[in-house]
Amino acid sequence: MAKLMLIGRTAHVELTSDPEDGQTIATCVEHSYSDGRLAPPGDCTWTERYDTLNDAAEYAADHADRG
Repeated sequence: MAKLMLIGRTAHVELTSDPEDGQTIATCVEHSYSDGRLAPPGDCTWTERYDTLNDAAEYAADHADRG
């Protein structure tokens, strides 16, 4: 399965597809603090579900860029 990543100034967000309902799941997999330090793994638990890949790319980009 292919994974798509949104790489932003604040976070890396992974986009995957749920095979049961076809929704796209956006999950923060790497997050940095405002001073540039990386947050410990699991520190950011942000995740959202979107109806389409286009919606996920548009709205999850906000988390990647601003946190």
